[in-house]
Amino acid sequence: DGNVYVGSNGAGGGLFSIDPGGNILWNTPLGSATFHGRGGFTQANDGTLYLAGRGGALRAVNPVDGSEVWQNGPLGDMRGQAVVAPDQSVIVNAGDGTTYAFNPDGSAKWTYANGSPVQNRPAVAPSGNVFLTQTSLDALDSNGNLLWSLAGNGYIGASSPVYEASTDTVYVTQGPSPGSVIAVDATSGTEKWRYTTGGKVWSTPALDA
Repeated sequence: DGNVYVGSNGAGGGLFSIDPGGNILWNTPLGSATFHGRGGFTQANDGTLYLAGRGGALRAVNPVDGSEVWQNGPLGDMRGQAVVAPDQSVIVNAGDGTTYAFNPDGSAKWTYANGSPVQNRPAVAPSGNVFLTQTSLDALDSNGNLLWSLAGNGYIGASSPVYEASTDTVYVTQGPSPGSVIAVDATSGTEKWRYTTGGKVWSTPALDA
């Protein structure tokens, strides 16, 4: 429908829905001056909005009136978007060093301990497999079980992994100099190729449509 959703913190902040003409449809106060909504919104097939932020809670929000459907937390600061898996579960990386998966009703599905905070978003394949980056690139199945882990200098959590279905490839970036873009086989976890940029790379790769 073209509506825009945004979250903000402090007095007068909260969750906002804005129509294509710039009119406020609803504004839901969050009651927390520490909320930043930095992770942003993700929308499920049924329209439910999932909002991750530095306030430490993952929120499910009704897009029609802005009412909160459920809230889970505290999970630690979340600076990357949640993602919706093919089975409509929602997956988010949290500042407490854990990746969480929740069912659409808010009940826990699985957790995966990363060992240190992950400040980006995961990537999800059509199979339901999940890809995470921190100091390693980890692949999980749809139940949160580790399939493989590709360790080494440079799979940095500042940028998010990107999955490309037609070639079954995960793309990640290596932050420290000399900096690289790395293509990894999503099934086996083996490196396909690496391009060295010569400088630090902190951004998430983008795929040509």
